[in-house]
Amino acid sequence: MEKTGDPGEDFVSGTFIKNNVVITSRGCPKDCPWCFVQSREGQIRELPITNGYIVQDNNLLAYSIQHVRKVFDMLSTQRHAAVFMGMDAEFLTQEHVGMLNSIRVERMFFAYDHCGSTYHLEKTAEMLSNYNRDKKRCYVLVNYYDEDTVIKAEKRLLKIWKLGFMPYAMLYRNDDMKKNHIAKEWQDLTRIFSRPAIMRGYCKKFA
Repeated sequence: MEKTGDPGEDFVSGTFIKNNVVITSRGCPKDCPWCFVQSREGQIRELPITNGYIVQDNNLLAYSIQHVRKVFDMLSTQRHAAVFMGMDAEFLTQEHVGMLNSIRVERMFFAYDHCGSTYHLEKTAEMLSNYNRDKKRCYVLVNYYDEDTVIKAEKRLLKIWKLGFMPYAMLYRNDDMKKNHIAKEWQDLTRIFSRPAIMRGYCKKFA
């Protein structure tokens, strides 16, 4: 999809992606400059819900509460604990928290793309305080802004760790930024903040 610009149409379970992955919606209400979702998939639209426990939606919580309830009703019938790959802290409500508490959750992923989202993640940390760090993951965008540095990025990653999330450094690369062109210090940072075993030992130094 990334190379072809495919806008993403209806989801057919088991086609192109592994079984138990489900996509119940397309698009996103946000138009973030670092993300291609809205430019390719457009505004949000809800799809028929099929069975699976890995919810691959871009921004599940942005959809109607009726749709989200149906997704959780489906998840409650699955044998495996749920995995949410796209949870936006800005849209999280107490009703969503109640739904999460009603099912088994293996993992949920949020995102920290810019400093303006700090408040929403702080609020989310409080609302989901009963979930441990292994269940609360957070992608942290690094190397996107011209003024970003490894030191600044590390501070953001450590901030997310201290909030109780497991941070994952998402190294920004456009078509002109091949792996061999990425400075070693950026590669070292993303290596630490992409492997939980290494990350735990590293972050203990800043506790």
